[in-house]
Amino acid sequence: MNNKQFWQLIEECRNQSNGNKKRYRNIADKKLADLSVDDRLLFNAYVSFYAARAEENPRLMLLGKVIEGSVTDDSILYFALWLVSCGEKVYFETLKNPDKLIELVDKSEFEAGLMPEFEILMTAGKDDADCDDPINIDDAELQLMNQICSERIPKDARTYYDLAREIDAILPNSIRFFDFDTDDLDFSYEAIEQEYMRSIEKLQDETFEKLKKNWTFIQSEIKSYDILKPKRAYPHIIPMPAFNDCVLKTKYKYSSKNDTTELTNCYWHNYKTEEEKEINLNARIRMPGTFRYIAANDDFIYFFANFTVESLNCECAFCIYNFASNTFSYLPLPVDTAEKAVFLSYSLQGGYKKEKSGVFYQNSLYFSIEMKDNDPFNHTYIKPLSLILRCQLQDNTLSVFKKEANLPHFQDDNLYFMDNAECVICENLTTHTEKVVLENVTAFMIEGSRLFFSQHTDSNNYSLKCLHNGNVKDLLTNMPQIHCFSVVGDIIYVSLYISQGDGGLIPGFLLNIKDKTIYEVPIGDQSSDFYLDEHKYFTIRLIYEEEPKVIARVYEVEF
Repeated sequence: MNNKQFWQLIEECRNQSNGNKKRYRNIADKKLADLSVDDRLLFNAYVSFYAARAEENPRLMLLGKVIEGSVTDDSILYFALWLVSCGEKVYFETLKNPDKLIELVDKSEFEAGLMPEFEILMTAGKDDADCDDPINIDDAELQLMNQICSERIPKDARTYYDLAREIDAILPNSIRFFDFDTDDLDFSYEAIEQEYMRSIEKLQDETFEKLKKNWTFIQSEIKSYDILKPKRAYPHIIPMPAFNDCVLKTKYKYSSKNDTTELTNCYWHNYKTEEEKEINLNARIRMPGTFRYIAANDDFIYFFANFTVESLNCECAFCIYNFASNTFSYLPLPVDTAEKAVFLSYSLQGGYKKEKSGVFYQNSLYFSIEMKDNDPFNHTYIKPLSLILRCQLQDNTLSVFKKEANLPHFQDDNLYFMDNAECVICENLTTHTEKVVLENVTAFMIEGSRLFFSQHTDSNNYSLKCLHNGNVKDLLTNMPQIHCFSVVGDIIYVSLYISQGDGGLIPGFLLNIKDKTIYEVPIGDQSSDFYLDEHKYFTIRLIYEEEPKVIARVYEVEF
């Protein structure tokens, strides 16, 4: 399939469907079924290309504002997909002059007072087992398409706010047709955004200056490895510590016929040699979410999984990977019948960083989850329940160990955990007596005989401290929010959430508390994609890009 053939197929679907989106999709599926696998995949790639070009065009965003009164990331994407479905002429004429749209299409499209949308166009041509992953458009064809867009869509460096100030001249007919009140345009967001970025940059500079007063900055030597995306594979890398230079990689299949997704393959992927070894999943797994790494020893890796294992008839499971047999096994999560609701949702408590994942103690593995009602039709609020679960390793039995608690850690015969009041509690496992050790704690972990913890000293400042032999030592004071931290020996990984409102920057650092040195290191797109062990720091960074053909990058920093 080439660009010309793509638009021809779009035009045929449009003419034969008479504006009925369901019929449009059925016609497209039938036409695509007669094509090769590559052409079906290319159709989807062309849809994605043109939708992205429209979605990023501020003219279309301004038109969306006039039609509906507000615009979100999702609504503008679905509007852009609808525009692609209208055909080549409507697509380019609208992006050239958005005020002409109401003349180019049937006005009944706007009767609901909403932006037209066509979300399901994204999955056309993806019903087939061979057709579940994207394919890259040929470089020469991509160059041609970019040239066509440049020639047919006027270049304009103005932003949405620049255009909005001239809305009467840009969209006069649309304003009248949709009865849009130009007083609804709010330019304060632009000023707020500019001030926000200035405040973020200022706070970042101030934070670095504070760090440099007490720590010696060292340039870290970082190794990085790209995990390439093959022609017909769009795997998901499971963020977890690398074992023997390998990470777990999974592949999914989507079927739009019944709107289901299935986990089809799981591999050991060596990011240095690119070698792969397929793992036996031992189950049919539907509606996949993600394996969440909990802990590992020499023989097994333990995961939390928020997907449906058909054989267990449950939406979440405890997963065990066996190195020797190269297989997964699954256990349903235990639920106290007194707490069970009709619909339940589980999440691994606090993410899957070292201080918030599993810990081993006396032949058992302990980890915390949060259980909450997940019924969209139940309007009665149910307070989330934090649980510490225990897996006995001899027979792999799973049970509830403690309620209203999370972040389990052990030291000698003492269990340390956090309660819902942000207190660290110490329970003597021999006498079963409890005492409050620390208050106002946001996170903690135990390393040897030392207890490390973070606190918010006031609404804007946080501290990282160490409790040892009854004495508290300040490590970081008056910092922005300490997003998360992990400790191995004398090395601490810490990330700071530098923010002045919604969003912000999250720089990551390695602190050597023995020689007072600090290294700035990469952090994953998701803040929990980092791992610290005795010899290395790892970040698994997820990068969903078409060019370069990378879906993940593994960073290593050796101590």
